Amino acid sequence: MDKPSVELVEFNRIITLTNTYRINAVAGVSAADMGRTFREGWTGGGPASSVIGTLEAVAKQRTAEPNGAEPAYFAYVPNEVDEETDPETAEGHEYYRTPRAQHPNSVNKFLFTSVDKIMAFTAIDDKISTFLNQPLLLVAGSKAGTRWQSEEIHKFGNEPKELVILEGGSRLINICPVNILILSRNSFLRLSSKHQSD
Repeated sequence: MDKPSVELVEFNRIITLTNTYRINAVAGVSAADMGRTFREGWTGGGPASSVIGTLEAVAKQRTAEPNGAEPAYFAYVPNEVDEETDPETAEGHEYYRTPRAQHPNSVNKFLFTSVDKIMAFTAIDDKISTFLNQPLLLVAGSKAGTRWQSEEIHKFGNEPKELVILEGGSRLINICPVNILILSRNSFLRLSSKHQSD
């Protein structure tokens, strides 16, 4: 059976695809490694020591719950925003918490005791250089707090690779206008076709 030429996936699966050679090419739009985001902050560069208090709180909660404490939950995005909310967080609220794109089964919460497991996860590291041999396309907004993650993936990736920075774009590329998706698809197909013809 021929390998599929295109597979669109969440970036957190790229680390899995690095050793899945049935895939011809990999693309990530607004890529984000949630483990690094939790450890280093939305815009990166936060000191590792800044998460120690959170890990200690998780440990206390994990001890408390088997002794009768109620489970503690953490919201993925705020359920309410106001004029003080930063623009990317407000866009996340619009995307995930309004009829714009909210899934009816989404409750916008996960267990606080999962946070240490999220922090232990890493998708962006030098394993990408070793295992990801497929063509790689990354698309990120110039104003995205997570732009640094796409730039790091691009640094680790092997040729052929391309990083497209969309001027003025946010993490959600200003709520994913259709022209952005078409640009991403066309760039991806061009990169993939070039690789197959080489």
